[in-house]
Amino acid sequence: MFGTPIAVGLAAALSLGMLAAEVASGQSPLSSEELSIVRRLESERVDTIERVNASVVSLFGDNKEAGGSGLLIDKDGFALTNHHVVAAIGKNGKAGLNDGHLYDWELVGTDLAGDIALIRLRGKDTWPFATLGNSNDVRIGQWVMAMGNPFALSEDYAPTVTLGIVSGVERYQGGAMVYGNCIQADCAINPGNSGGPLMNMRGEVIGINGRAAFATRGRVNVGVGFAVSSEQVKNFIPELMSARVAQHGTLDAQFAMRGGRVICEAINLDSRAARAGLRLGDQILSLNGTTIVSSNQLASLMSMLPCNWPVVVQYERDGKPLEFAVRLSALTYVPSAEDGPIEEDKKQGEPDNDKVPRDQGRGQQKTQFARLTPGSLLSFQENRKNANRLIDRWRNQTEANDIHPTKAIRWIGKIIEDAHIVDRVSSVICRDGRFLVTEKDNQISFYRGGTGFFRANTGQEPKSVSLDEFLSNGFVLQSVVQAARYNDHLWSELGIQIELDGGDPISGGRAYRIRISGKTSLPLIIWLSMDDVPQLLKVGFDEDGSPVHPTIIFEDYKDFEGFNISARRRLAMGVQAMTKREWVLDSAEAIEIPKELEGDKP
Repeated sequence: MFGTPIAVGLAAALSLGMLAAEVASGQSPLSSEELSIVRRLESERVDTIERVNASVVSLFGDNKEAGGSGLLIDKDGFALTNHHVVAAIGKNGKAGLNDGHLYDWELVGTDLAGDIALIRLRGKDTWPFATLGNSNDVRIGQWVMAMGNPFALSEDYAPTVTLGIVSGVERYQGGAMVYGNCIQADCAINPGNSGGPLMNMRGEVIGINGRAAFATRGRVNVGVGFAVSSEQVKNFIPELMSARVAQHGTLDAQFAMRGGRVICEAINLDSRAARAGLRLGDQILSLNGTTIVSSNQLASLMSMLPCNWPVVVQYERDGKPLEFAVRLSALTYVPSAEDGPIEEDKKQGEPDNDKVPRDQGRGQQKTQFARLTPGSLLSFQENRKNANRLIDRWRNQTEANDIHPTKAIRWIGKIIEDAHIVDRVSSVICRDGRFLVTEKDNQISFYRGGTGFFRANTGQEPKSVSLDEFLSNGFVLQSVVQAARYNDHLWSELGIQIELDGGDPISGGRAYRIRISGKTSLPLIIWLSMDDVPQLLKVGFDEDGSPVHPTIIFEDYKDFEGFNISARRRLAMGVQAMTKREWVLDSAEAIEIPKELEGDKP
């Protein structure tokens, strides 16, 4: 709609004030139909602004000194801003919303190199929040709006809105804080806008404003502003949610242009990439499916990825195409004492005559940020709280056991390997935590009752087994984790310490990686989607799966009798999650407690 020639032309005329004057004079060149389109577009724009307004935050220190902007992204009060904003303010302060009230906020996690921070507001049970869109869809010329509190103009904390277009995409802005693959826009971005949203006309946030060129231009907007892309932000949210100082990823190698090709000219021989096969002189062809045409483009794409993020690199050696998959190493980053300015052309020693609160700490940042080390944990308690909060969201989607009529569900599926059906598995999950898994044509059963975990072969007495031995069977493991979702007692048997460990891309999306330890010899890892209503996407004892401990990936969810079950599950191995076996649902039915489990209540 917004891309049609009429709509774009009319919107441009409106932005210049030309059409308004012509309509007022009674000499409008527009037909009634065209004028109706203009009014509808204006109404939609106003509605979009009103919808996002409530989620835009005005940030201050405890005494309302300094300042900047932020954006609520979660109903529990988590908000994004820039690192340089919190570096100038401190680790806590006050936050104003358009309801006219001030709330307390505190730092959760921060990214020194990428200039993004996550904070949490306190004082309400539920908060308004905005949706992060897909910045990969942004195009030059697209209409965008910036929101925030420039120059601390708003006394009632209602954000200022400015309109413009996307001037450039995939920009690379280096410096102490790197803006890689960022968005350039010409809407007014002034001191105080940093940390606020850049959004499209549907109200989807496509970037977090943070950098502008105005230090030597009277500290006013000149139409050159930059926003960290929403795709980069989403990659780092799990790191920030884990209450860490985020680490960026690297191949631990240097690349340069040689004869129009991107060539590896230096590499750490102990790096993961070197162990995976990369050598001096190799030509980089693509990164995660994106064709690489310059070393700057490769650096820009790499800057969007956190440490330990899995990547697939295609390269060429002596005319032969090759490929490797590896998790990124940690990029060495030494924070500067002046990690804080957003002006890209700042002059050293430039006088500061501003009389209003501002979002950049010109000069020294707060001393409490001076010794932050990438990878370090800011708060173990906050990490555990956030891990438990995510798990509770996943587990509490289901109805309470005492009000749902279905006590148990049985589903039957086939096991496929190399395109052939090799077995059938039946799983029964009860709401009280008991479960039963049978395989090998019902010759082997695994079940959990009130006295422990058991394995039984046909015609033999059940044998009590350890939790480690029990969970070594991949199809038992998936049933245990899903049954634990419905029962607190079983969940507590899986582990006593829970840690949010970062995130991973899974099945075209992103997931939080959570480690559960204390009851098994290896920590149990579960991956939950980054949706408002999380889903279990993966489980295992190894990040990437191994022959001994493959991971299980859950796909194609369906609701059945109050149970949310995955209709396809894959046993996968390696960074690329190559399928070893898959389980496909044939049927599901609600049942009473099976006789094998009768009288064996937890």
